[in-house]
Amino acid sequence: MLKKSAADAKLALEKFKAPRTLNPEAIERISAGIKGFQNVEFDTPVGSIDSEELDLLALIEEAATKAGWKQLSWSGTARTISRPGGKSLIGMELSTPNVGVGVDPSNGSFLPAAVALADALRKEDIAAIGTFVALAPPGINTNPTAIHIIVGRKM
Repeated sequence: MLKKSAADAKLALEKFKAPRTLNPEAIERISAGIKGFQNVEFDTPVGSIDSEELDLLALIEEAATKAGWKQLSWSGTARTISRPGGKSLIGMELSTPNVGVGVDPSNGSFLPAAVALADALRKEDIAAIGTFVALAPPGINTNPTAIHIIVGRKM
């Protein structure tokens, strides 16, 4: 019994250390799960310049754009990262554990889309929550109608 517990603990640690990723089939499933939501705009910040966070962000962006969602550059007082190829600017240093898919409380009509994306990510074993989010301080983001897909550290 002790060997089994040690083996289970080792497996759990390996799973925790493994980078979060989505294969092409998972991207298609996520996209299909959110495609029914029309006229959705989103922007994307990350918690840090960690390659694991940035790689996962790129895969989530791919799923959202395949669903017809329009990506906006992060706009406001937060630091941003520019990316090659004309890709949208992403916000920096917005800390959240795992993945947060948030909408401003004044934009509640898009909460079902945010929740659907979080649900689709969880089905692919990516910890995520869809919720209202009030970004502070005021002005940190000036895309009030956008869904904010925030990729943070894996917890």
